[in-house]
Amino acid sequence: PYTTLFRSLINTLIDRTYKINNTWKGFDQDIHSISSTLQKNSFPAQMIYSMIKRFLNKKFSKNTESCKFENAKKT
Repeated sequence: PYTTLFRSLINTLIDRTYKINNTWKGFDQDIHSISSTLQKNSFPAQMIYSMIKRFLNKKFSKNTESCKFENAKKT
């Protein structure tokens, strides 16, 4: 029960952080701050890092797929 709620909260925080930052440095700083705050509130560190990794992998895989599609359209 709590795991789903925890995951939803973490995912929302990561997504909002990604959307409001326009540099990777700012994103990185905010992610560290969020991670620290969540850990102080008894969220499992492994869950936090796993969610961050999953989020970034999704973002980068979508970007590379769209780039491949755009390149294929141009040829």
